[in-house]
Amino acid sequence: MLSESHRTLVFWTLMIAAFATSMAFSSMSIMLPPIMETFGIPTNTAQWLISGAALVSGIMIPVAAFLIKLLPNRNFFILAITMFFLGSLLGAIANHFYLVLAGRLIQALGGGLLMPFSQIILLSIYPREKHGTAMGNFTLSALIAPVVSPYVAGLVIDNLGWQFMFYIFGALCFVCIVFGFVFMKNITKKFIESFSGISVALSSLGVLGLLIGLSNLSNYNFLRLETGGVLLAGLVLLFLFVLLQFRLPNPLLDLRILRNRSFRTALFIAITMYMAYMGGGVLMPIYGQTIRGFSATAYAIIILPGSVFMALITALSGRIYDRRGPKFVTCTGASFLCLGNIFGIMLDMESSLFFIGLTSFMLSVGIGFLLSPIAPMALSDLDDKGRVDGSAILGSIRQIINSISITYTILLFTVFSSMYDSIIGLRSSFISSLGFGIILLMIAVFSVKKSTVNKLT
Repeated sequence: MLSESHRTLVFWTLMIAAFATSMAFSSMSIMLPPIMETFGIPTNTAQWLISGAALVSGIMIPVAAFLIKLLPNRNFFILAITMFFLGSLLGAIANHFYLVLAGRLIQALGGGLLMPFSQIILLSIYPREKHGTAMGNFTLSALIAPVVSPYVAGLVIDNLGWQFMFYIFGALCFVCIVFGFVFMKNITKKFIESFSGISVALSSLGVLGLLIGLSNLSNYNFLRLETGGVLLAGLVLLFLFVLLQFRLPNPLLDLRILRNRSFRTALFIAITMYMAYMGGGVLMPIYGQTIRGFSATAYAIIILPGSVFMALITALSGRIYDRRGPKFVTCTGASFLCLGNIFGIMLDMESSLFFIGLTSFMLSVGIGFLLSPIAPMALSDLDDKGRVDGSAILGSIRQIINSISITYTILLFTVFSSMYDSIIGLRSSFISSLGFGIILLMIAVFSVKKSTVNKLT
């Protein structure tokens, strides 16, 4: 058992790493417009800096489950954060879009390893009755980056250029490497298991097929090899991956964890949450900077109140979760997301700065209520080994759905913008997000129990 001071040092080490990786991801939506201008690329190409990175992170999370069982915690952490550092350096010196993309994908390799690792370590060093508070505080630390990064990114981009943001990411990662050597300790047990390379190949190629097929729908109709054919191939590969996991004695991901009701419900919440938030998460920066023509700094100031409240609500929701259980926080978060998407549908070329900020505020508060409860709701009832697999499954699904939802949202925006105009494209995405928000609210009302995490079964 770790001492209180030791536990705090481990927490702060993970917090700084989460801040660095979160800042890199949250800044990218602000960086997209100037990167598109620099290299003369369209939106559906530039969005791979976000969706491609999310895809790679999702692919790495199952591998992370294997490596967490195999490697000492300190070695694992140093490996992951060093990869993120190298990707940041490549992005900083890149003179071609595909080098920038390569840097982002290397960053994503490290980020994908860190995601499940941080959850597992935190849930291992804190008692069960404090899981909600611990995850809320940790998520708050990760969300400080979205609060400050739009403003920082706006100032940096307007005055120094988007490349300088990669130098900032690199500096933060260097601090993480030093802290990792000094403070990170070996906490979880090691398990000797075989590595299933075919499982990694099936899951990676399957998800890649889904994303490529969805992306190509903006250029081709469904009844073509580039679209429907690739989508079908992706689904088949993922189906084979699932079958293989149930037959292997030591699967890459133990999917039998899905039989746990709390885990399964948390997974559905994560899926619908990302689909409900993408209208605001991806298209609001395009609306503010490209459609309306605000500078990066001005747009960052507009959304700052929502980002601040998202961070505060995230920490508060963890404490509410420990005291009142998951139902209140999930229902409240889903309701705010629905309201935010309704406001998003009403955006046009004459919308005031106040209304734009209010839309961002509603969406940010909604996602803030939902982020903290997912991990403890899904993982607290599992044993140590199951928690590693469960964290990997949850992280994989969250990253993959995040990537798919970004591609899907950009697709809706691109298709309807080309058919009508950019405002119609924007509204079509928000209408879709609202539909998922309603599904999310129904799950929260009818499937989430009122009991606390200690009573979930």
